[in-house]
Amino acid sequence: VSTQSTWGMYLLLFLILGIYALGPKPSLRAGINDDMLAQLKDAAIKQVKKMPDVEMPDFEKDIGVAKITAKNITMSIKPFQPNQFSIGLIPKSSDFWLNGTGMALNGTMLLSIKVLFVTVDCKAYMNVSGANFSARVSLLQNGSKLEVNVTQVEIELDADLIGIELECNIAKSILDYIIKFLKTYFFENIKTAMSQMMPASISEFVNLVLGDLPDDVIILPGLGVKFGFTDPPEVISGYMMAPLLIFGHVVGNNKPPPYYPPDLPRYNATCTKGLQLFLSDYIIRSVMEAAHQAKVMKFEMKTEVSVFGKKFDLAIACNTNTTPVIEFNANIQFTGSIYCVLEARYDKYRPYVGFLANTGAVLNEHVAKSKIYPSIESLVIKDLKVIWGKEWNANIVLFVLNAIINVLRSYVNIELEKKGGIPLPAFPLFDISDVEQTLIGRYISLCGTLKPKLRDYHYTPRFTYRPPPNYPLIQISSTEKLSLIHISEPTRPERISYAVFCLKKKKKQ
Repeated sequence: VSTQSTWGMYLLLFLILGIYALGPKPSLRAGINDDMLAQLKDAAIKQVKKMPDVEMPDFEKDIGVAKITAKNITMSIKPFQPNQFSIGLIPKSSDFWLNGTGMALNGTMLLSIKVLFVTVDCKAYMNVSGANFSARVSLLQNGSKLEVNVTQVEIELDADLIGIELECNIAKSILDYIIKFLKTYFFENIKTAMSQMMPASISEFVNLVLGDLPDDVIILPGLGVKFGFTDPPEVISGYMMAPLLIFGHVVGNNKPPPYYPPDLPRYNATCTKGLQLFLSDYIIRSVMEAAHQAKVMKFEMKTEVSVFGKKFDLAIACNTNTTPVIEFNANIQFTGSIYCVLEARYDKYRPYVGFLANTGAVLNEHVAKSKIYPSIESLVIKDLKVIWGKEWNANIVLFVLNAIINVLRSYVNIELEKKGGIPLPAFPLFDISDVEQTLIGRYISLCGTLKPKLRDYHYTPRFTYRPPPNYPLIQISSTEKLSLIHISEPTRPERISYAVFCLKKKKKQ
């Protein structure tokens, strides 16, 4: 083997490994800005009917004047309002900040308070207002999907905004002391519990929303469209741009086509609306190829024509014979080969013919608001070959077909104009409108506005807070120490007698 051949083999192997290492290229790149992300956030928050309940662990504590046992501690977080949340993209990352203000919680617990030999059962009510939090949310790639990682969670809580009420038959001085202890205890533990709970809750909810993004959509029997992320999203010039690989496939075969999408721009610097999107010809070409393989590119039409004063009923049914070819030039051009059956009915005559024909079409279209306005500039059947038939010849068939095609083209254009265009494809999380479109090489550039449309999310998990190992119970600081003294003798020497006790301030040593 020559040295040149050896180096050639190495070079080929290097190119193959390089392409494999780079991974798939995106066939669509889409991005939304801060305003659209905020609208999506507002729509999502409105769907949250209930926030998770937080279960706190039972605890026991001897605070000197009493021994407290707390059980069944549950806290409920009031649902947020959209104006309590703000969101901001973090440049050159796949992350955004999520900030919440004015978070409110309500809680209940059962207390058993033992003073000397007397135990009193109480019910406690707790409310917390004005809690704030911030969290950094990262969108990470997991295969072709995205997953959420929440970090840098910070909770701000003012101890003065914690309110506790006790339903107890206990002296007010002891009751106030217990309430002061409970406020101190929950001030620290609520912050720790919320720091544990918020990442899990945010991740779960965002993943619910991301779960609505399609992975594989069957658009016709046997024909599907596959969706997947090629890389994590990236914040560029105020837009979170997401690269996706989208392609058509025959159901049962999820492999992408053996060719590559064109290079797409990272972002559109001239777009100032909420959405920008680059859609390549790779998507349309793969869908058309898969549709041809799945034999779903069918066309059927029945019409009545008049020739020399005589009316004929014509029926035509066609399917693709070869994969249609699409080209993005000044317009979008389609060429391909079709197989058709044409049948005419006149009186008792039923002539029919089967034929192959090469076809060509030029589509001129523009997008405005939420619709696409296409017009067929040319549609022609040429190079016709009759395969089988009865009482027909190729010239007559070609003449009749092109006459029908021209009538069909005019009819379709008139109907499209009457209907005011064709609605743009529906997206799972939003509607797109007010679109500006530019055809550039092998891709279409779109700039438009989004309107979120989210379903109701039944989001009612429970969260159990567990303190870290060896987590100390909070000690009260800067408070007066009290001692219990006995100031009277029993009232009588019977089975039941009474004594009087009181609390006294300890003298400083």
